[in-house]
Amino acid sequence: MNLRMCSGEANRLPATYHSGKSEDLDFILDSLTKMNGARKFYLVGYSIGGNIVLKWLGEEGARASLKVERAVAISVPYDLTKCVSLMDRGWNREVYTRALLWGLKAKVRAKSERFPDEICYNQIKDCKTFTLFDREVTARLNGFKDEKEYWSKTSSLHFLKHIQVKTRLIHAEDDPFFPGSWFPREEVRRSDFLEALMVPSGGHLGFVMGKWPWEQEPWLERTILDFLHP
Repeated sequence: MNLRMCSGEANRLPATYHSGKSEDLDFILDSLTKMNGARKFYLVGYSIGGNIVLKWLGEEGARASLKVERAVAISVPYDLTKCVSLMDRGWNREVYTRALLWGLKAKVRAKSERFPDEICYNQIKDCKTFTLFDREVTARLNGFKDEKEYWSKTSSLHFLKHIQVKTRLIHAEDDPFFPGSWFPREEVRRSDFLEALMVPSGGHLGFVMGKWPWEQEPWLERTILDFLHP
């Protein structure tokens, strides 16, 4: 599924993709269900995509099992308020956030030319934090009061307790965006549908293994498929 602004084609509406854009996923699943009848699907989401998957599953509750057999979410930033607080300081801000914002700013610049009344590129062209970007872009274009409301309403942490589809959560203790000490262990423990797979290393979506760099083994892909097809 290509998120808005991430398909290589310009989005033709002011709204952007964001961590809680579950209505697009809902539309696609509804369309696929109508096309394929009673056939169920598997959901796999990475990072922000994983947050969207978990949010949708929680929103749908028991209804989700009518469309989805199983789901996997990898390296999810479960609490966006915490995640942004970490990304907006120190090493993360200078390395990861700088690189991520560079790409986002380019997309916003193109969008501002198409919708000059909706967004002013000059307001974020020099921004160095996700806090400012989410305040001036994400929240403004997607109907949130401010960045804090956006983070609060879209964090998958608040939806985990409502999930009623077998779901595996894959995460690394050393994830620089959302370290293992923040992982929602208690929510997983209380759920009959959530299963956590924590590994000591792997960073953010860096789950590979192998004795030699030129002979990497697709550990993540095999682990996902083993869960989806037990």
